[in-house]
Amino acid sequence: MHLRYSSRFPFAAAVMCAAASASLAACGDAGAPGEVAGIDAEERAAERRQALSAPLDIEPLRSLILTKVTDPQAMTRFPLEFVLNQLIMRAGTFDEQTALDLYRRWWDFFNKSVGAQFPDAIHCDDQTNSEGLPALNGYPISCPRWEGRLATSDPFDQDSPDFVEPIAVVNRFDLAPLDGSHCGEYRIVYAKKTAGIADRNLFIFEAQLPNPHPECGLAACLPVAEFWARLSTLDAAERANELETFFTVGLLDAGFGPVLHPDNLGRGTGQIRTNQFMGPPGGPGQAQLGQIWQLREFKIAKTSDGPNGGARLTFKPVLPPSLVDAPARRTEHAA
Repeated sequence: MHLRYSSRFPFAAAVMCAAASASLAACGDAGAPGEVAGIDAEERAAERRQALSAPLDIEPLRSLILTKVTDPQAMTRFPLEFVLNQLIMRAGTFDEQTALDLYRRWWDFFNKSVGAQFPDAIHCDDQTNSEGLPALNGYPISCPRWEGRLATSDPFDQDSPDFVEPIAVVNRFDLAPLDGSHCGEYRIVYAKKTAGIADRNLFIFEAQLPNPHPECGLAACLPVAEFWARLSTLDAAERANELETFFTVGLLDAGFGPVLHPDNLGRGTGQIRTNQFMGPPGGPGQAQLGQIWQLREFKIAKTSDGPNGGARLTFKPVLPPSLVDAPARRTEHAA
């Protein structure tokens, strides 16, 4: 896709050209990762400026959003168990937890603490508001939720109605700020095998990729934009290999670590967002269909409450940024 089509594909244009207006001279003599030493700083900046503003031919379904339908081979590289194990490995908590344990403890949040599957996990009634109702930082939340039954499910069993599979991988380079404080978000979307309109669950790992050279600004993110653009030129097998490497190893020659790292989904970075349709609060017949749908947000945190006194990962519920400083909207946006 040539940039002359930016009016037709504004998102694509943003992904490949967000950096074009940034000043590259700020990198000065520091250079960018992987560049040859001794090249004149002004020459280097000019080359980067030209690279960032050059027209690119890309295929959106290969370089922006890859789906189960359009790129099934790429999806096979990101089964949920594999991704959770990547996070556990990077956190160094293999001795304390399994991928199944991490997943089940996450969804036990939607159960009340009394009778929960994991008594020491985070639960939706751990906090209450001034009226004694379950709340999150003062915001009332529905508790319990039917999603709590996933605390006993096996999302890795393909024969289970609770099986979870990847349905999309998404390039959000356009979320990189103009100051280059990070290099955008790279996402994997999952969906639970559904048994009907009121038994659906989707969630997205939205990992924020750190800029290894923030002093260079957005110019240092150029290798990431080039990586995604190059995917359009590869066949399905090559593209799947490259994507798996990007998410699990990184672009090491350019100084980028793996996308799948708990630090990229934690406080001050990325997040995990859920889109839940698994039934009304409290049980069947107690709410209208419109009350089934719920959106939540979580961060990954490393705690020291593992079974052997060691560390383990935890999905911690948080308020979305739009609600953190909006107490007047608590009732309007109650979950």
